[in-house]
Amino acid sequence: MHAFEKCCRETLKWEGGWSNDPYDPGGATMHGIVQKEYDAYRHRKGLAPQSVRYIERAEELEIYRGNYWAPARCDELPVGVDMLVWDYSVNSGCGQAIKSLQRVLGLSIDGHLGTMTMAEVAQWAPLQLIRAYMDERRRFLRSLKTFWRFGAGWMSRCDGVEAAALAAV
Repeated sequence: MHAFEKCCRETLKWEGGWSNDPYDPGGATMHGIVQKEYDAYRHRKGLAPQSVRYIERAEELEIYRGNYWAPARCDELPVGVDMLVWDYSVNSGCGQAIKSLQRVLGLSIDGHLGTMTMAEVAQWAPLQLIRAYMDERRRFLRSLKTFWRFGAGWMSRCDGVEAAALAAV
């Protein structure tokens, strides 16, 4: 199975289905894709707007690949690390996922996965990077003002994707 599909399966275990929680700043969401993002996707495709609640699987996969997988350069990351950067990107945005990676690596933080960041990733043992990255992700999530509402689920998700990433290595 291709890494993208494997990582999608893991993330979709945690994303769930339809949500429109008033405490979620993303608003209406289906499988981690927010309405605003879906509107932009449909506009680019020349399609009429519709509720993200009715998103089709093919649309989800295209959005996931184009908006998260490719910008986070997951195809170029080591096995296990790819899953974590991908999942973090879907959950908190690519910029935040990459900033956390750069923080762990001890690099300047710009939120762009460039050659310096990729070179530093290659210097780390995957198991060590996975553990350090997940510690940083948990620290970030605990800092959010909505942690009181979503924190238990976020921590369970972190535990689950970390276990899956470690098993993949």
